[in-house]
Amino acid sequence: MFKVLFVDDEDIIREGFRSRIPWKECGYDFKGTFEDGSQVLDYLKNNSVDLIISDICMPKIDGLELSKIVSLQYPEIKILLLTGYDDFEYAREAIKYDSIMELVLKPVTSAEFTEIIQKTAVTLTSHHSNLKDRALLEEKLQKSFPLLKKRFLYRMVGGRMRKKEWNQRKDFIQLHDRQKSYQILIVSVSPEEDEFIRLEKEETVADFLKKGDELFQNRDEQIVIFLQGENEEILSQSTLDLTSQIMNKLKSHLKITPPLIGIGKAVSKIEDLKISYDGAKNSMTYLQLTGSRGFQHISELRDKNQPDPEWRKRLEDSFTEILLGDKTEKAVEVIDQYFSKLKEFYITTKDAIFHINRLFFILLSFIEETDLLSPIDRNSMFSSLMDRPDWESIDEASNWLKGIIKEVSRVIKEKRENTSIQRLVKAKQLIEKNYSLFDYSLHELCRDLYISPSHFSAVFKEGTNKTFVEYLTSVRVDKAKLLLKTTELKTYEIAEKVGYRDPRYFSMIFKKGTSMTTSEFRSSLK
Repeated sequence: MFKVLFVDDEDIIREGFRSRIPWKECGYDFKGTFEDGSQVLDYLKNNSVDLIISDICMPKIDGLELSKIVSLQYPEIKILLLTGYDDFEYAREAIKYDSIMELVLKPVTSAEFTEIIQKTAVTLTSHHSNLKDRALLEEKLQKSFPLLKKRFLYRMVGGRMRKKEWNQRKDFIQLHDRQKSYQILIVSVSPEEDEFIRLEKEETVADFLKKGDELFQNRDEQIVIFLQGENEEILSQSTLDLTSQIMNKLKSHLKITPPLIGIGKAVSKIEDLKISYDGAKNSMTYLQLTGSRGFQHISELRDKNQPDPEWRKRLEDSFTEILLGDKTEKAVEVIDQYFSKLKEFYITTKDAIFHINRLFFILLSFIEETDLLSPIDRNSMFSSLMDRPDWESIDEASNWLKGIIKEVSRVIKEKRENTSIQRLVKAKQLIEKNYSLFDYSLHELCRDLYISPSHFSAVFKEGTNKTFVEYLTSVRVDKAKLLLKTTELKTYEIAEKVGYRDPRYFSMIFKKGTSMTTSEFRSSLK
């Protein structure tokens, strides 16, 4: 059996390879696992092995350095290197070491790796030449080349690569860099499109590209186009022409709804490519959020104004007041106004979420604070709000909010039909509690009751045959009578205690309500 060691700096990976691979069945005597190359070299001082399986990226002595040392000091030992796509060019350096048998691309399943070590055992047994091993490695690199190239470009547009690395690796990636100007386009891909349509769309777009242009997909599976030109001005114009051609071709050739295309800014430095990519993404986001069609250039968006905070506050205040008044249709109109207005501005996903959340929390506060909903109703409403979906556009968010408003209004309306008496009782209790406040008003009462003044006035009048002011006045006069009867307080003192700053005005109100002055009333009690 071949003696084998496994080297990786991650515990879970070491344990996975140790326990999940049928080493004995494949002809191996598994001698142990190590965290880095230095531990392996210590082990080799007193022990012999046939095969080392090592990750490339490790602290202290990494897989490539380990391969170099083993090749020089222990040429009889063979090595399998585990590598990710990003490390391929780095791993390619290992091909020159005779000990390297194969580069294994991660991630790799147990079944795939079992097959690899079975083949490795055959290789060890038959003593394949190092020349053939290197040829196999070169072939594997070539097969993986398209993916490596796309990953290379995606790292660059994402700002995860420095100019130095770009210059070092672009020739290996076989990228023709004119070093003049660059620009990014992003073409949308709908989740509903099948793989055939996606492939057709990608090939259609690729037909328009020139030497030095590249096409790849980002993590959202959108088609990203890397363009080059003589200068920023010429490239910007040719990009607009190209965009129109792509739109027309896709529409006529695939007979599908024209895609959305976001256009980033043309830049003159490769290190600024992320600026162009982010601009294209923001343009795409704007099109998706607003439900627009066609293409959008980031420069046009940046010419748009930002939402006016005062405008937003006025609409939000109006929204709150309308909710309190149980005017569902008007609340829905405010939502429509709010989001229609947003579409006139340049907004990003972050902006859209901010505005949606403001209305969202107004709804939450309204549901939480109103006493018209039972705990069960409130919990149901909270669940509906907290389980909100992932919106793809402002229209979807608007429709969702309007649906919640209608449901809240429906439940509240049902409750209000059965709670008029409770509302009156609560109102009387609040008046009884606050009658002595100088500025106590209908507005303050309605705020505490979470009901609009107009709606409350009608209900209150129907239940008491008095307006709010009439009822408050009668309570104050009754309280004044009690004080005149039970205390020796002077008239101005009693006026203050029942909510009047002006003693003369109080005296007038008292006489109107009792047909007596305060002195006459107190005398009548003797």
